[in-house]
Amino acid sequence: MRKIESIIFCSPKPTSIEAIKNCLEEENNEKFSQKNISHNIKNLKEKFDNDNYSFEIIKIGGGYQFLTKSKYSKITEILLK
Repeated sequence: MRKIESIIFCSPKPTSIEAIKNCLEEENNEKFSQKNISHNIKNLKEKFDNDNYSFEIIKIGGGYQFLTKSKYSKITEILLK
């Protein structure tokens, strides 16, 4: 699960399950199921739904990406000005 989290976190664009699967398989020299990866992404989404985090994993553009939660959008807009 932490490797999937790392892949999604470091990607500058939405990352597909297929891309995650390819990364995991190349690193570990073993097969991974899309179902297992989807299950782990679901667990990560639940983890970051907690109010202790200012960001979340969103399904967007055919993949998954970390984004700031909407209630923090004002402060990020100020930074990005």
